[in-house]
Amino acid sequence: MPRMRILSAADQARLEQPPVFDSAERKRHFDFPRTVLEAAQRMRSPTGRIGFLLSYGYFRAARRFFAPQDCHPRDIVYVARGVGLAPEDFDATAYKETTRLRHQRLVLGLQGFHAFDAKVEARLITEIATMARAHLKPRMLFGRCIDFLIEQRIQLPGVGRLTDLIRRQLADRKRALMDMVALHLTPPVRATLDDLFKRDDGGNRYRLSLLRKLSQSTRPTRSAKPPRISAPLRTSMTASHRCSRCSIWAGKVSGTTRAAF
Repeated sequence: MPRMRILSAADQARLEQPPVFDSAERKRHFDFPRTVLEAAQRMRSPTGRIGFLLSYGYFRAARRFFAPQDCHPRDIVYVARGVGLAPEDFDATAYKETTRLRHQRLVLGLQGFHAFDAKVEARLITEIATMARAHLKPRMLFGRCIDFLIEQRIQLPGVGRLTDLIRRQLADRKRALMDMVALHLTPPVRATLDDLFKRDDGGNRYRLSLLRKLSQSTRPTRSAKPPRISAPLRTSMTASHRCSRCSIWAGKVSGTTRAAF
């Protein structure tokens, strides 16, 4: 069974790379506060200084971190010259993982964000399960997850990790619905539904397709009047509807999201 595609290959490749800045954006995102420059000056190697400042600027723009090998040459030149270094002083292969992780924790603290850890992942899974019950499209669900994490000031994970979480929750929701149908579908109803997918006398159309009658009339049809509901029953239904809405919104209070991605 093919894996569910949430993003196109072009979108996924774009999100996995550092953002591409024009001159104005580069100047804005790599305009460092004094505290950041002082932190960079305390670092011993030129590679560490430049790598730390690149991570700070990219995180300011994209709210996630990228591999040092993916840094754009123009950004390296701009950052290096801004602190009095040469672009050749930055060696991506010499920017060790332990140093890079320490710099990432420093960037998170300076920008007031939290790391994406196991506790955050559990919270995000709860949010995804809630949105899956609302039958959102996978791409919209991906955008809502991005919005939720940014609103909570949490570092964005990698694209692959986030899409895997969404796939698992959508698969769990599908299995839950199938179990629910299997539990409530009685044998007579199952036999009736199976009968609708039979063809009569070798015909080409299923019986299910014959239930729908197409009208060629251009006149609008008049809908039937709804049955009258007594006042006590109407009050009871309204109260029940309000309770159901309250329970739905109560499940979303922990993470209200903004517009779709």
